Amino acid sequence: MEYDFKLVGQEDGAIIVSLGVDDLEGEDEFARANVTDLVITPEGEFHAYNVKFSEQFTRGTFQSS
Repeated sequence: MEYDFKLVGQEDGAIIVSLGVDDLEGEDEFARANVTDLVITPEGEFHAYNVKFSEQFTRGTFQSS
């Protein structure tokens, strides 16, 4: 995915990375087709989202046979 800029910040202890494009005409299409924000909460949860979806990623547990 191509993007023009990223903003990194903190809010209520969460680390937030927002991705965007400089093209005002293509901004809506970008926001619908790509991940626009990544968040790591203070509890260690990892989320990714855009205007159409959100997803929480979890770490699986290893099970040996």
